[in-house]
Amino acid sequence: MSIKRYNPLRFTWHFTFFILFLSSFWGVGGGVVFSQTPGEWTWMNGNNTNNPPGVFGTQGVPNAANTPPGLYEPCEWKDNNGNFWLFGGEQNSDVYSALWKYNPVTNQWTWMKGSFNVNQTGVYGTQGVPSPANLPGARGFGTTTWTDLAGNLWLFGGYGFDAVSSVLVQLNDLWKYDIAINQWTWMKGPNIVNDPGNYGTKCVPANSNVPPSKTENRARVRDACGNFWNFGGSGTGAFINDLWHYNVSTNQWIWVSGDNVPNQATVFGTKGVSNPANKLGAKMGSIAWIDNNGYIWIFGGLNVGNKYNDLFRYVPDPACVPICNFNINIISSGILCNGQCSGTATVTPTSGTA
Repeated sequence: MSIKRYNPLRFTWHFTFFILFLSSFWGVGGGVVFSQTPGEWTWMNGNNTNNPPGVFGTQGVPNAANTPPGLYEPCEWKDNNGNFWLFGGEQNSDVYSALWKYNPVTNQWTWMKGSFNVNQTGVYGTQGVPSPANLPGARGFGTTTWTDLAGNLWLFGGYGFDAVSSVLVQLNDLWKYDIAINQWTWMKGPNIVNDPGNYGTKCVPANSNVPPSKTENRARVRDACGNFWNFGGSGTGAFINDLWHYNVSTNQWIWVSGDNVPNQATVFGTKGVSNPANKLGAKMGSIAWIDNNGYIWIFGGLNVGNKYNDLFRYVPDPACVPICNFNINIISSGILCNGQCSGTATVTPTSGTA
């Protein structure tokens, strides 16, 4: 009589396969995880028709039938729990003021705040004071967004409606949405449109500082301190090349670099070599990143119909803006060497250095 031996490797392989099979349908915490083959797209939600009106459902209640309307350039965020959020957006020249949350685990949308009607004016309330009644005006077209370290959602400017306007205009108001209390707070900037802003003095924070009204200003990053940076955009009939820093804890803007007059041309200098005279020109629709050293990179954009592919790097100046986890690594020639240089840094970046 033959006796079959117990093979622990074979048992382990079968058990592992069984666990992987189950995990393709269930997450660790019991939430559904949708199975998908790597390298392939999956249509997860929404319609397969043009300009759908959306299904709002009941505010605050998730439902498998809920879906936002078809939208162009709404605001977007991801919160600290991995949920996706969007606000506003344009359809057929109208803009929305609805705030939506999408849970990727349940694959359900929730209409959280705002109106299902289009072109709504804002309800600003008292600056700095949250209220259930507060609501940014409807807007779209490249509104700037950030998520702070606490997970709150922020938006700045865009093309939409202030407290009283009846037509689409450019904005420079700053808003914060607190997820925990489901309330908006008007934090900074005016509640009127096409405001020229107040630049103040470069590198000097002040309560009165505020960027001008702008749209298509999506070149934005959050630094290691949790503070926000924003570059350029389209102002009132002009293109802008200003770089701003917003300190979340002090609620103050600082004009850091660029110009306070519009339509400035790029000064390229020598590729790979920083220089105080170098300047990123006025553009809208640029994109931005912040690297592990805390340096800000800005790519492309549009100015008077021309599209660009220039890539600029900005080294923040600690004498201008307090910097967290910032690594200055400059050799005497002024060429940034990304940690590959020997010796001690002898050149300090100055405001306006690109």
